[in-house]
Amino acid sequence: MINKRLIYIAITAGCMMAGACTKFLDIVPKGKDTPHTLDQYNGLLNSVTLINYSDVTQYADGSSSIKGGTDMNVMMGDDMISDSLYLSQLGPSYINSYTWKDNIYQPDEDAIVWGAFYGQNYTYNLVANNVMQVTDGNIQKKKQLQAEARVGRALMHFMLLNYFAKPYDPATAATDPGVPLVTEANALASGFKRASVQEVYSYIVNELTAAIPDLPEVTPMRLRMGKSAGYYILGQVYLTMGKYDLALPVLQQSKAALANSAVPVHLYDYNQLMPTWTSPFMPSFGAFNMPLQFDNEENIYLKQVSLLNFIFSNAGMVSPATLAKFDPADLRLNFFYGADYFTGATKLPYQLHNSPFGVNYGPNLPGLYLMLAECKARTGDLAGATADLITLRSARMPVAKAGVSATTQDDLIRFVIDERLREFACTGQRWFDMRRLSTDPLFKNITYTHTLGSATFTMPKARLTMKIPPKILLLNPGMVDNP
Repeated sequence: MINKRLIYIAITAGCMMAGACTKFLDIVPKGKDTPHTLDQYNGLLNSVTLINYSDVTQYADGSSSIKGGTDMNVMMGDDMISDSLYLSQLGPSYINSYTWKDNIYQPDEDAIVWGAFYGQNYTYNLVANNVMQVTDGNIQKKKQLQAEARVGRALMHFMLLNYFAKPYDPATAATDPGVPLVTEANALASGFKRASVQEVYSYIVNELTAAIPDLPEVTPMRLRMGKSAGYYILGQVYLTMGKYDLALPVLQQSKAALANSAVPVHLYDYNQLMPTWTSPFMPSFGAFNMPLQFDNEENIYLKQVSLLNFIFSNAGMVSPATLAKFDPADLRLNFFYGADYFTGATKLPYQLHNSPFGVNYGPNLPGLYLMLAECKARTGDLAGATADLITLRSARMPVAKAGVSATTQDDLIRFVIDERLREFACTGQRWFDMRRLSTDPLFKNITYTHTLGSATFTMPKARLTMKIPPKILLLNPGMVDNP
């Protein structure tokens, strides 16, 4: 596993360096290279460029390079704390995100987050809009590929909303600017306008509900979409909209569909496995033997974000307030250590999140249990919510410590949110929770702060939404920016 770990580091670092040397290029326009067979369209959905949430430059000769990942939200979460010495190694954009500056990207910077999602959206549009026209293959397989692509483009718009649009509020969603609805694979299009938040969410829900019935019953591998992943994404969308009564039944369908997975999907029992993933002689490496995301059997469908930037720079440290939420017996504490990553000899001001190297933003079993628990708690099934929490927690700590002490509905909801924080600490997913909870009466009045040396930064509410990157505004002069 050490060799596998080093290979992963080398490949990822190489991709990042290659991307840093390229100028901004559009993806190859639709034309003579448009696929003409079912196998070609199937091959598009097998592309490794769809595994990661990264901005990928596609060249006319078929090669590609990675310009960067969608990781700005990692440093924007209140679960993070950093130090000037280490944060400066990441560059201005990461400093701006950590201090919640209005403008994260510089005028000459490529819009990595924007490009990553719209880049994948191009591929999904190409498949969704054209695969039914091929003359080979059976109709069922064509429908499966089209459904997978439709779910994919719905997911891309959902992710874009969670960076560049205000959190969903039914009272204002019809007038809040969302993101451009891009449903054609045309790399030469320009002059895009932002649809409203409500219009984009309606599009997402309609795409998902129309496509899911045609998804394969069997999940063939973690890179490809089955019904379980489709239902998970729809449930996640409803949960983000605060429609917990709608989210619960589709999340239950997601769990039930796991019985048809061709790849094993189950919770890892940290009580049994953590000793095999760690070494007392290398504590700064954390759980270095933990399976990589592609092999991780807790994952249903893979959409990975790399965390190497924050680990190798020692900049991604866990806040003391977050660390205090863990029971001392919680085995997830093995993901943190108070010394530098590579040597373990330099003491850090806070504990570094040192493993795993990546996080899956796609459908995964811990996320499914936590969403089920939250929806059950919010709809009055306190016993069911508690049972789901204990199932997850029993795989993360000794069973004797896995109990849930909350007894009222509000306390149980808060417990679920804290459990999400413990499960996903320092991976960027806290940012998405901060956004959606900002309209929830239980959480809406929380003040978020970061410290950097002696300075304290308080997040303005407007910075729950990223401004549109300058390069995108330059290419689309009529596009409205966020405040």
